[in-house]
Amino acid sequence: MPSAHRSSLRRPLLHLGRLLALFAGLAALSLSARELHVRGDSPQGHEDGSPEHPWRSITGAVRAAVPGDLVLVHPVEGGYRETVNLYGIQGGTPGNPITIDGQGSELIGSDPVSPEGWMLDEKTGVYQRSDLRVIRRFFLVMDGAAIFPSKEAPANLPPGQWCEAGGVIYFRPPAGKTPGDMAIEATVRINGIQIAGETTEIVIRNFNARYFANDGYNIHGNARAVAFHHCNARDMGDEGFSAHGTTETLLDGAIYENCDNGVFNVNTGGRTITRNIVVRAARRMGFGIHPRDGEAEHTVENAILIDCPVGLGLGKNTVVTNAIILSDLPAGTAIAMDHGGRLERVGVSGRAMEPLQIKEAGFFDLSRVCFNSARPIRIKTEKPLAEVIRFDACSAASGLGLKSGSKPVGPASEWISQEFPLVSTAEFLDGLLAGKPHGPSPELVRKAIQELRRGEKGDR
Repeated sequence: MPSAHRSSLRRPLLHLGRLLALFAGLAALSLSARELHVRGDSPQGHEDGSPEHPWRSITGAVRAAVPGDLVLVHPVEGGYRETVNLYGIQGGTPGNPITIDGQGSELIGSDPVSPEGWMLDEKTGVYQRSDLRVIRRFFLVMDGAAIFPSKEAPANLPPGQWCEAGGVIYFRPPAGKTPGDMAIEATVRINGIQIAGETTEIVIRNFNARYFANDGYNIHGNARAVAFHHCNARDMGDEGFSAHGTTETLLDGAIYENCDNGVFNVNTGGRTITRNIVVRAARRMGFGIHPRDGEAEHTVENAILIDCPVGLGLGKNTVVTNAIILSDLPAGTAIAMDHGGRLERVGVSGRAMEPLQIKEAGFFDLSRVCFNSARPIRIKTEKPLAEVIRFDACSAASGLGLKSGSKPVGPASEWISQEFPLVSTAEFLDGLLAGKPHGPSPELVRKAIQELRRGEKGDR
């Protein structure tokens, strides 16, 4: 491989060490650190952050914090119906971050909708109301399920669906029900936790966000040394997690379910580290970046992506190490890459899923990547493949083809060193555990098996 390609692929790894060292300092708190308590169901009155007089608002506590402080959020019944707004705060200092520990608290982006206000059109059987504030990516929550707007006209709505036109909400309830028979909520908040500006040295951990119109965790501006640990999200109008601007973020440990994208980073500079994540049933993409040819650097480690139309959407300065992409969807793409990138120890399984799609605008380096799919690898290029992509110790199901654009290039065995029979996802994971084929770590494979079983049981 040309030295220029090797150098460009090393850049994220070189910066990764420095960034990890920076984040390592976030774990230490100064000896003079205070604990500021938050309890959303505490009586109104004096608030000073003490256990006896806790803050009612997470945002209020964080804005009262100074470097080294620990904000302890106590879980309360019904969760916290607020956006934790860190816009404009300075944050901590090296070795003395501001730490916000949710202790498993829920952040909720919706509010209940009163049964009063619905008007029935007797001719169509459709209810309507115009007193709800429709914000970007607005959706309704009905009996605990996020229901996104239908594209049908009001008179043609299927049962249980709704749409919006001209600020009016139209809803056809399920058969035999009225809106008053259901617990209906509407999204009224944009993000769960939002950061912007020059904020630095923030540690956020142990939160669960749901029902926000935009993102669970949204980072803008030039925020630096911002770390999220075990911050989960489900049922978002947009992303579970999203970095913007020139931010430097660490996301370590998260489960994202039923978001438009699990993680979608659109920062034009800075760096992101994403590791130990599970994304299930994204409506579009499990993990992605934009712009694909940008200068921001991205690393992904230990990722499990299940039933996402696109598993990974990658580009320049992106390194993925130890990932598993599984799908039972009737179509989709496991990995879409352009402008270069590196994959190492990645497993893909889904008979109907396109395993790899590459648009040649850089060099692509794949090591110990295995594909269990009946569809071909697709590489769009006019150059010889050796100048575009390197397969090192990769594996593919027997018969899997390789295409350049729309023209077959040949069997994948001409480019990939090991073949194995096309098998079910369960058999594929068993094979990975046995080291045939070589791919993700056994620890990640065992976790993927657990996630599949969790999904079969319907656990949230």
